[in-house]
Amino acid sequence: MIGEKPLFGELVCRLGVLLLIPRQETVKPNLTSHECSLRHVRLRFEPPIRSMSVLLSTQIQNGLKTTFRRHLKIKLSQPNDGVRYAGRLSQKVKEEENEKSFTPFMSLIKSRRAEARKSVLVQVQSAQSFMELHSYCSSIGTVKQMLHYTVGVEPMNFIIVEFASEKDVQDILQKSSHVEDSQVVPIKDDARLMFHCKATLGSERTASQRNMEAMGDLLQLFLPGCSQVRRILQARVPIIKYYQQFTDVECDLSMSNMSGVHMSDFLYIMGSIDERVRPLIFTIRKWACEIGLTNSSPGRWITNFSLTLLVIAFLQKPINSVPILPSLNYLVKLAEPDDRYVTEDGINCTFLRDINKLQKPTENTDSLQSLLVQFFEFYSQFDFTSKAICLNDAVSITKPEHCAMYIVNPLERGLNVSKNVSLEELERFKVEAKNAAWLLESQETRTENWGLLSIFENKRKSSSVLNFSCQNKQGRLMDVSALFDENSEEPIQFKNETVRNQVENIKNEKKNKLKELQKLIR
Repeated sequence: MIGEKPLFGELVCRLGVLLLIPRQETVKPNLTSHECSLRHVRLRFEPPIRSMSVLLSTQIQNGLKTTFRRHLKIKLSQPNDGVRYAGRLSQKVKEEENEKSFTPFMSLIKSRRAEARKSVLVQVQSAQSFMELHSYCSSIGTVKQMLHYTVGVEPMNFIIVEFASEKDVQDILQKSSHVEDSQVVPIKDDARLMFHCKATLGSERTASQRNMEAMGDLLQLFLPGCSQVRRILQARVPIIKYYQQFTDVECDLSMSNMSGVHMSDFLYIMGSIDERVRPLIFTIRKWACEIGLTNSSPGRWITNFSLTLLVIAFLQKPINSVPILPSLNYLVKLAEPDDRYVTEDGINCTFLRDINKLQKPTENTDSLQSLLVQFFEFYSQFDFTSKAICLNDAVSITKPEHCAMYIVNPLERGLNVSKNVSLEELERFKVEAKNAAWLLESQETRTENWGLLSIFENKRKSSSVLNFSCQNKQGRLMDVSALFDENSEEPIQFKNETVRNQVENIKNEKKNKLKELQKLIR
């Protein structure tokens, strides 16, 4: 037995224990062996102990077999001849290794990197798995060599498989798969190899927040054109907002919220049903931006997403005309098998995707101007105190919980899209909507900025007519003291009697509210 002496230099550590047995010697039945037919001897390979690395049979067949033949072309007449010759063979191998030319350090690194690109690391049950692994890998590509090793107190077995080309590595990776969360024990799968995945530390939400934080650093430090990176990690769904300068687009990045993709699909369908939807939404969002209702930073302000849902809800049930857009539940009823989607966290996102299958177009023929005025009138009078906006049924429902504004998330009905909106901002939205409706109805075309342009005026400038807006974009509530100043010397001119009556009604309404507030304060 050879193994306690430095036979074959480093090959002893890599090959394990090599037994050189004369042909006439009896083979021990309890040894599993790999036999190479050599001259006058049989080379028997014994699997090594756990702490010893094994260079598997592939390397022996691809290179070492020739070396053994060259050095073992002698006649071993005595049992001890093999042991005595082993010493001379070991010395000769060492001399050949010393004669090799010196490899520069950087060249060695380059060589190792090339090997790494052509290799994969596979965890196996034991060293005995090498034959099965070799057979499977050989069916995909050409295996150059395999190396087994163990690590840990309770040894884990690994085999490094080096292929002949990088293409073989790509092929085997494509045939590998991940263990599904629902399939803890993979009992049925076409792939023989599964990817190792790092275990999640802590809760899934904490891991998502840490991943998003790292993603935000990559966007801010390395990706060209990405600026104004804002990490909103404490939200229900952690997101990263950033501005892409090259495309002039505001972007929101999320890792696992697939319901957001289906929500975008729903908004896309609503915008495609009628050609008036998108221009109206754009106008409302532009108006809100100009007067300071929306803000680029997250906070108590109403968002563009909430405004979009408000427009859709209004078009589902206008004030004095037939609906333009259908309810979400109607689209769900028309859904076909190909339209059925359920996210990983169980959110049902099933609704009709092909609008060509809708039964008939809307009979509403109102102009965009009329719809814009109706929108402002609708929400300036809407009872946000007790009612909630619901796009699923196209009706207003009772508020499920106390908050300033409640807009039901169409896909996750237990969530409030506008939960962040404060009571102060809601009152300001209603005041600005009432002011915009009044401007659109009262101004004449002879003025410099008339019609749509009138509601985009800078609110820091005082108006010669009654102005319900705030004095500047930073203000949060309208100063109504001037409205009730009976001693004001500046005359108020009204265009017609209808406008005068509206103003009088507003005055009376505000006076009553002020009286109620005074009683509460006392």
